[in-house]
Amino acid sequence: MSAARPEGGLPPDLLLRSVFDNSALGMVLVQPSTRRIVHANAALCAMIGRGASELQGMPVGNLLADQDTAEGQGVVDALLSGSLASFTREKRHFSAARGEIWCRVTVSLVPAGSAEEPFLLGVVEDISEQIMAQQALEERDAQLRQAQKMEAIGRLAGGVAHDFNNLLSIVLMFGQSLVDQLDPDSPAHEDARVIIEAGERGAALTRQLLAFGRKQVLAPVRLRPASLVGGLEKMLTRLLGVDVHMELRTTTGSGFVRVDPGQLEQVILNLAMNARDAMPQGGRLAIQVDDREVFEEETAGRPGLLPGSYVLIRVSDTGVGMDAQQAAHAFEPFFTTKEAGAGTGLGLASVYGIVKQSQGWIYVDSELGRGTCFSLYLPRWDEADARRQTLPEQPSAPGGSETVLLVEAEQELRRGAGRVLRRAGYAVIEAANAGEALLALEQHPGAVHLLVSDVAMPRLSGPELALRLRAEQPQLKALFISGRADEALIAQALAIGTSAFLAKPFTRRALELKVRELLDG
Repeated sequence: MSAARPEGGLPPDLLLRSVFDNSALGMVLVQPSTRRIVHANAALCAMIGRGASELQGMPVGNLLADQDTAEGQGVVDALLSGSLASFTREKRHFSAARGEIWCRVTVSLVPAGSAEEPFLLGVVEDISEQIMAQQALEERDAQLRQAQKMEAIGRLAGGVAHDFNNLLSIVLMFGQSLVDQLDPDSPAHEDARVIIEAGERGAALTRQLLAFGRKQVLAPVRLRPASLVGGLEKMLTRLLGVDVHMELRTTTGSGFVRVDPGQLEQVILNLAMNARDAMPQGGRLAIQVDDREVFEEETAGRPGLLPGSYVLIRVSDTGVGMDAQQAAHAFEPFFTTKEAGAGTGLGLASVYGIVKQSQGWIYVDSELGRGTCFSLYLPRWDEADARRQTLPEQPSAPGGSETVLLVEAEQELRRGAGRVLRRAGYAVIEAANAGEALLALEQHPGAVHLLVSDVAMPRLSGPELALRLRAEQPQLKALFISGRADEALIAQALAIGTSAFLAKPFTRRALELKVRELLDG
């Protein structure tokens, strides 16, 4: 007996077949007795890139699990027994046409009705775009959390370094004071020199701490990259581990560049750590430093690079390497080839920024399975540049008779700096903060020639204090000191005319030279 035909429509069996075949969702019919697919519609065939004949006879468990496993069979048993009304799972499938896709599969039991037995209906929806969007959002959230964590670590590093730099300044100044007072042949004189050397090593460690947090105070100096890289050899050996063999090749007479030592250390450390991560099974890291004359023909493969004299630093490894597309994005913020949680994607971005800020160029050459080479070009300073732009060495810094207002919260540092300036002949007015400084000046009848002040202070910062004082004494010059890398505040300080900056920790000689240089400037 045929099924009744609805008025003006198709018979129910034809209607259902039409819906099944023309649905935008993938659909399959499964015979419960064999638990195999008996029909698959065109949408499912197009979705997973397989023909209807390939799908026909496939175990339904393959739709629910990676293979027709006990897990998939258990789901079918639960559906047939009525203990489970329907079952939904999101899983990956491989499409011959599109590669890996994500699908949401829902299987439910359809009652027998007029049929001889019930059947299972599977509905398959392509959710690849939703999954990709969700994964992108989760990845962006993870990057944001990682960036926030790194920013917090950077703030912590800056705060610790600020306090540590105050202490190191005290060690260096009072140590030098002892050296000056003691007989050069006495054992105590040698002890005092050891104290100074320890303070200088502590200052180097502080620079590395600030480099890690990207909070170092910018202080470019003339240096030989070969010497700086050589000084990092022991640290790099420890950080790379026993599985990575390091080769350091430097030219003894390699030239000078003008960069911030802390920034260049950060560049080398970042590149070396990236190389280590690219060689999980071990390998070879080579760091080469030499002079390079760049001619017009070489610039063709190095966009932006101009002909001229450079110091070339090459950091190469035998790691997993990158393909062309990855290499093209290597310096972009948040781009990383590492696993989730293994990197921020900010390391090479900061390297690029440091190199560009130092008027240099950096390029990457890499190939999958063949390793990676970073080439860093820094403009070379010749001897004429050095003579024109560096202070001449002097046996002792000249003193003076001007009046200096010294504002520093750290009592011992203030006392030490005040002693250094008084011994150089200056009249010194000391204050712990801006309020004390203003009060002291009310009681001082004469002119003040130089303000030496910490940058960051409560209520009234060093730059704000300088501006207030200049309202009454326009010729006042300012020397700002700080171990905290507050770039905005330092920029504000240096925007004030006739001012300079001295990073903590500083030695007695550095303070004397900077004060005299500013007063004479």
